Amino acid sequence: MQKYHGVVQDASGRAIGGASVTVLVSETQEPATVYADDESTVLTQPIIADGYGRHSFKAVNGAYDITAVYGQREITLRNVAIYDPSNAGIASGLIVISAKFDAMSRFAAFSLQFSSVNSITWNNPI
Repeated sequence: MQKYHGVVQDASGRAIGGASVTVLVSETQEPATVYADDESTVLTQPIIADGYGRHSFKAVNGAYDITAVYGQREITLRNVAIYDPSNAGIASGLIVISAKFDAMSRFAAFSLQFSSVNSITWNNPI
């Protein structure tokens, strides 16, 4: 199981606190089972970002679509790979990704951090 950390931000990089974050299994589009830090408590979705736009969860190895909604604005990262190298034989590392989208919508980005991943792919829905 691997921990995912995300931050929801607007196009100017300001945090969007209170955004609703939903995690789906990419292949089936079914809600993913995501866990708290103890790896046994199942989190209820949507996960609500804190006042700084931060949210986190643990999930089993796989590809996930992660969507943040704030008001009428929505952004989705598709096929986000979450892997625990101890279960997948993947080298450890730290990857930080900031993605900003459509300034016209004034809602934009996820800033992602993973302690270990195989690959990260997202599609800009705009």
